[in-house]
Amino acid sequence: MTTFPRIRIAGLAIAAAAAATLLTGCSGNAGGDTTCQEFLAQDSGEQRDTITEFLESEDESTQGVAVNAAMLAVNGYCQTVGDSDTKIKDINEAGAAQLDDLMGLFG
Repeated sequence: MTTFPRIRIAGLAIAAAAAATLLTGCSGNAGGDTTCQEFLAQDSGEQRDTITEFLESEDESTQGVAVNAAMLAVNGYCQTVGDSDTKIKDINEAGAAQLDDLMGLFG
């Protein structure tokens, strides 16, 4: 494997970890209670609103890069390993174990 793909994969893993950190907690707001099925059915503007609402309820940054990273993490998780009933607020716990498995491939 060349350096570029390793850097890109490692960068994506780091971005996913950072986004997962942003998604910690459980507040019961509508954003965090949105399921993967509902989230994936939303257009990008609605997804941005859902993520922003959730991050605000967790007193996390809602600046562009934080919202973009969280949207990327939620989209990726929901499209690959999440099931239709997984709630956004639960992705951090579920994704942490899978991220550990992914990082094990690099070390």
